[in-house]
Amino acid sequence: MDLFDAHSFFENTTRELFYAGLLRGREAWFPFCLVSDPKQGDGLDTLAVSYSYQSLARMVKDYTGRIPQIEETLIHCMTRDEILNLMRDYGLKIIALVDGESDHGECDCGCGCS
Repeated sequence: MDLFDAHSFFENTTRELFYAGLLRGREAWFPFCLVSDPKQGDGLDTLAVSYSYQSLARMVKDYTGRIPQIEETLIHCMTRDEILNLMRDYGLKIIALVDGESDHGECDCGCGCS
């Protein structure tokens, strides 16, 4: 997993679509977020995204399996503008690119996207 400032990340990539995780608690859906630097960070500031459906789905499952308040998860394909809007709405500044080195072709979700 590599960390990037969101705006510089999107300036330096030509990709238009990414996978992001969404979680449902008792009352609302919210993005799958992380702390970029646990030693210095005092809150969630990072959105995990991936080029691979399966890589992000595994990560979300690993993390949320330990949190009983999470009732449901969703891995959603989003555009860069949708991701930037989500980050703005939740006050997130950092992108965590999960499995950025690999490009698995089809996403294995059954839709045939890549």
